[in-house]
Amino acid sequence: MATLAKSLILRQLKALQDERRQREHHEIQEAVKIYRAHRIAGEPFDPQAIGFVLSIPQIELYIHRQHLADAQFIAEEAARNRRKAHKGFVARKIGRTKGKQVA
Repeated sequence: MATLAKSLILRQLKALQDERRQREHHEIQEAVKIYRAHRIAGEPFDPQAIGFVLSIPQIELYIHRQHLADAQFIAEEAARNRRKAHKGFVARKIGRTKGKQVA
């Protein structure tokens, strides 16, 4: 019975943690939108004044990490495209030299 109770408590804890993570993720996304709007407008932004528990450095760090993730994706795509282009180049070159005799 004790094991069953521990298992139930653990499941409840994990569910609460998941809800908290989702709430925090939603909150930071909202804060980023408002932060960017204020920057575009040239206005100061105080997240705590409108109910966020985030600081400007936390918001900027989140934005920075998103950019790093995007840059990594772009780099991976570029590498993948280079490999495809190289394979195509080699295939074309082989196709051209197939019919010709090489001395």
